[in-house]
Parts: sequence; C-alpha cells; structure tokens
Amino acid sequence: MLKKFVSSVLAVLLLAGCAGGKKADADAETNESAAADIAAEIVNELNMSDSLSAMKDRAVYGAFLGMVYDNEDDLAVVPDCAAYRGSDNSSDTVAVFRTTDAGAVKDKITSYLADQKANSSMYNPDELFKISNAVVETSAAGDLVILVICEEIEPARAAVNKALGK
Repeated sequence: MLKKFVSSVLAVLLLAGCAGGKKADADAETNESAAADIAAEIVNELNMSDSLSAMKDRAVYGAFLGMVYDNEDDLAVVPDCAAYRGSDNSSDTVAVFRTTDAGAVKDKITSYLADQKANSSMYNPDELFKISNAVVETSAAGDLVILVICEEIEPARAAVNKALGK
C-alpha cells in the first residue's frame, strides 16, 4: 500500500514538473521584457488603447505567422509574441515577436502585409495607405521584431525605435 502511494506521489510530481510553460521559461532565461509588455507600451504611447484589443497567443501565431501555437518547432522560433488589432473595418495593428530567426518572422510579416493589401484593395481601399506604410523593425540583436500599422507613421516609427532602444 505504501509503495503504491509513494509511486503515485512521484508520478504526480514528475508530471507536474513537465507541465511548465515554455514562454515563462524563456522570459526567465532572457530576463527581458515580455512581448505583451512591449506591445502594450507601444499601444499606450500611440494612444490606440481605445481602438485596439489584445489577441490571444494562438490567434497571433496563426494570423501573422501562419504557425501553429502548440507546435514545438514554431514555439522554438517564436517563443513569445503579442498583438493588438483593430475592429473588422480597421487594419490598425501592433504586434511584437520575440524570435530566434528574425529573417523568417519578417518574411511571414511581409506575406501577411501582402495578403492584407490584396484584401483591402477589394474591400476597404481606405486602409491601403496604412498597410503600405506599415512599420516593421528588428532589434539590433535580431531577437525582436515589431509590426505597427496605423495612420500616424512617424509617431509609430518613433515608438517602435524607442521600444527597440534605437
């Protein structure tokens, strides 16, 4: 009886130890600001908090990157991300990706922007200017990629550069 109890307790402890979040581990290792904090800071700085709403991580992976949130390979490339998006009629967006491959993420964002331009040209041509002038910047270390789509290009660029420490 005691052996079964001890075995059960050990099994539960081992399983609980395996359930740790990958994002929390990555943030603890790098000791850097989380993507969500950076995105929220940019949204607040651009006074867009009333017009944008936060997206769930799963949606960010699918919408911007064409990746699957639960896929370990995708999580290895983009261990942390956050995004805010406008309503259906607005293309306003702030997205932050902490990555190990900035080139791949920028390629995915370029593809996302091309799709958005095609859709907007047909359904909402007023948004084309914003999408065509989207701010996409990478940190000097290449571990952070930021996307901002909004009407005010220069303030957006300044907010992104500030977030990247440029």
